[in-house]
Amino acid sequence: MRIFIWSIALYLMMFLVTGCSTEEDTPEKEKGQAKPTTVQSETPEDAKGTTNQSNTQVDENETKPPQSAKPDEPLPKPKEKKLLKFKQVSANYYNVPAQSTSGVWFYTKEAHPGSINRYANWDREDLVYIQFADREYYGYNMAILSVEPIDSSKVQVLVRPSKDRLFQYDQPARIILTVPKGSLNSNIQFQVETEGKTEKLQLQ
Repeated sequence: MRIFIWSIALYLMMFLVTGCSTEEDTPEKEKGQAKPTTVQSETPEDAKGTTNQSNTQVDENETKPPQSAKPDEPLPKPKEKKLLKFKQVSANYYNVPAQSTSGVWFYTKEAHPGSINRYANWDREDLVYIQFADREYYGYNMAILSVEPIDSSKVQVLVRPSKDRLFQYDQPARIILTVPKGSLNSNIQFQVETEGKTEKLQLQ
């Protein structure tokens, strides 16, 4: 009987020892078999960089024009003025008698007065004589700024008047200029402008 009781007690002790060892081994086995999981945390700087990159991509996409948009067409260039070549003649007006009236005279090799014969190379040039009517221009030097053809029947002469003591105060202001031969004709109309004012001068 005692032997039986000791056998049962021994069996219970072995069972308890075996159970404890099993419980102690199980976590280690589970721990060894479990695959480690690595979690990377973003630093504030990394998160900020990611946000900036995202914003940059959005901005670039917003600034790009749509593919269907047509490129801007070039603006038309302003028309260039076609100015006529000329040469203003420094004449001694004491040797060139003033006309009895104001106006514009166009002279060629075939038709010109002897008093202006030496002021043009008649084989290459024609001559234009302009005389102003207003007494306010007496004693003024009339400098030509440009000669611009407006159309086939009109030419604009832009003049800048300036007071000059070397010019006669008792005679009307006058201009002598030469232009390339054949560039104008005897029927053309001259529009003479002085400081925004159109002078009433007729072709004689």
